[in-house]
Amino acid sequence: MSIVAYKAGEMAADSCSFSGGRRYPSEPKIVKSDLGLFGTVGRNSDGYLARGWFRSGMPTERPEFSDEKDDELHIMWVKPDGTVWWADRRLSFTPMPWPTSIGNSTAIDFVEAAMLAGMTAGDAVALGIQHCVWIGGAVQVERIG
Repeated sequence: MSIVAYKAGEMAADSCSFSGGRRYPSEPKIVKSDLGLFGTVGRNSDGYLARGWFRSGMPTERPEFSDEKDDELHIMWVKPDGTVWWADRRLSFTPMPWPTSIGNSTAIDFVEAAMLAGMTAGDAVALGIQHCVWIGGAVQVERIG
């Protein structure tokens, strides 16, 4: 389980992954390029492939993701113009409302409430880490632009 949140030009994520009831450090869940910010949650191997695809400029040849429903891949892409888009493993992007987050449903509720109450995405994820057992580690924060 993971969390990626976005508000007002700032994308934030936790830095852990979970498997077999254990918590492990993960590679950064957010990447930044000229195409904007790109954050992933779900199966680590799928996130790794998706972030590599984004770093490569989103070529027409798409990665092959897992067919597993557990830990299904979810992607948040913030374009340089500030619009926020969501996709799953099919890489068919649709607009998302604001404020927004993807990941563990309990963490999403907590983090989005904190952002609506005025916290930045980074501060909301940090608070979520203190109160939700399914997200953890240090907070990664990236800014658009």
